[in-house]
Amino acid sequence: HIEAHSFPTRRSSDLFPSHDTNVSIFNTDVTAGADSVVWSKPTELDTVAFPGPYRYALYRAEGSNGNSYQQIWTNTYAAFYQMNDSIFVENSGLNTLEKAYRYKIELINQSPASTDTIGNTQASSVRLTLTPDDNQLTLTWVADVPWTNYKTWIYRKAPTENDFSFLDTTSAASYIDTGLLS
Repeated sequence: HIEAHSFPTRRSSDLFPSHDTNVSIFNTDVTAGADSVVWSKPTELDTVAFPGPYRYALYRAEGSNGNSYQQIWTNTYAAFYQMNDSIFVENSGLNTLEKAYRYKIELINQSPASTDTIGNTQASSVRLTLTPDDNQLTLTWVADVPWTNYKTWIYRKAPTENDFSFLDTTSAASYIDTGLLS
């Protein structure tokens, strides 16, 4: 069993400097998989120009770079101060073993005068591919996230072990684990 962890160097934004979205596989399964989607509330919003009420809308598309979104959740807030950082766990029977999913969060101003999409941010789950070779295993991962991953920590766990053991770090989107028994 191999696990990789990446850490961002900076947050990205469209209109909001700390409007951050993170997607993690919550449960890996072909028919009962689940993803968790975490996002931060905007820290800078002109509430005079956009007086609310406000609505978050969460969308999902299949694939790391998917763009055929379908809405899966929405919530409305009467005032900006009522909004918080949020966590949504989608456990609608995703195939997280074989597929990656991309999520998009929109913040929508729903004032009586106009309905405007104030901003949105997107991120995908990480897709790890393992390629076996003679006494080695090549790990390759793909993710479309709103930050730059500058380093990935690689861990390994044998079937008989309880804990993961640290192997190495890499700044690439791949790693070759060598010295394995075929």
